[in-house]
Amino acid sequence: METTKKRANSIITTRHDAAGITFTVAGVGDIALPFAELSQTVRERAMVHGLIQRISDAAALSRDPDTGKPATPQAKYDEMARLVVAYRDWE
Repeated sequence: METTKKRANSIITTRHDAAGITFTVAGVGDIALPFAELSQTVRERAMVHGLIQRISDAAALSRDPDTGKPATPQAKYDEMARLVVAYRDWE
């Protein structure tokens, strides 16, 4: 089971494996979400949401440390395209 990187002040952490996701709320307990209990519609919506979020996040580039200027639209596009290609080629 893979666990998200926990920060010192984390209230919520997650663990996941092929069977599902477990959310842990510090001092309260766990909430398990077994994938087998999700409808195909929910699975597809979650996949689309996750891919949109992840690929959009790739465009969140830091400012150029030398000039202080934000990343160009082309640089953002290039990072998004790199990730799209990586997902297409992933086996």
